[in-house]
Amino acid sequence: MRRHLARLLIIAASAVTIACAGDRPRPDPTELPDPVPTLLARVVAPLTNTTVLGEHAVAITVLARDTAADGRLTGAGIVARIAGIKQDSVVITFPPRADTTHIFTLMVPNRVTNTRFDVQAVAFDETGDAAVSQITRLIIVQCAPTVPGC
Repeated sequence: MRRHLARLLIIAASAVTIACAGDRPRPDPTELPDPVPTLLARVVAPLTNTTVLGEHAVAITVLARDTAADGRLTGAGIVARIAGIKQDSVVITFPPRADTTHIFTLMVPNRVTNTRFDVQAVAFDETGDAAVSQITRLIIVQCAPTVPGC
């Protein structure tokens, strides 16, 4: 029963995140312009090399900041890849501000244990400039009947 309630909460959180997504196309760091020195995007949690369970949701905490005096940050997002292939991405937009911290929820695909799952944070300002974080590498543990929580 608790597992079903947890899944319902995750689905509801994902729906809210998707509903708040802006009109921008889904981000892809390979398509972004050169980074701007005043913009910062960082994955705060989870840390690199954290293991995540396949077929389960993982919360990705992103810090986005515009250090310019006028603080014109207007969007933040994440991009997730496996083996260099984009699996999912989402971006939210908001009125201009100096910084934000946002938690995005991603459903981890069920892959062979020790598959690398790369996540990057993205920040946008009102002029369309962008910043991309370093890659945070997560390690997928395959969800199987012998794994607790599956």
